[in-house]
Amino acid sequence: MKKRDVPKEVPDRRPFFVVEIEDLDPHHMRIPSPARSSQLLKALRDAHLEEGLELNLETAEESLEDITALQGAVIGTSWAHRELELETRRREFENLLDYGTAVYEELWDEGYTMTQTSQLWARCVERLVGDFISEKEVLDRMGFTKGRAPTPTPPSTSESATAETPGSGNA
Repeated sequence: MKKRDVPKEVPDRRPFFVVEIEDLDPHHMRIPSPARSSQLLKALRDAHLEEGLELNLETAEESLEDITALQGAVIGTSWAHRELELETRRREFENLLDYGTAVYEELWDEGYTMTQTSQLWARCVERLVGDFISEKEVLDRMGFTKGRAPTPTPPSTSESATAETPGSGNA
């Protein structure tokens, strides 16, 4: 990890957000694009995580190494810190979890504790999942209205108009 020569400009809007971490300055992060998000969500699903991001030890065969790799992948993919730059580059790794392992090791070497890393990754996952669900809801709603033909209005005639007029005595 290295200090940026010039602080990164991070807008105060979506997809960027700030994470407060115990004993550290605020960290600016970024919700990954839908393509990257889907890769991360698949990895989360495959890790057999329970609600609250707890590992279900009865169903998971993953080790601590795999969980820290997943944490590193989420953090690295979401990283947008204004002053600190990760030296680990995603493009240098074919496998997402290999990238995550390298990111986790970089954070560890920089002095991040397991608690700090867990806090950071948990906030990132909350935003990632929340954003993905919000986007899906919008697309689902669009799907319900898209292609729906308008209901035709029957032609109005003087006979039908007087028959339907309340209080006209034509009922």
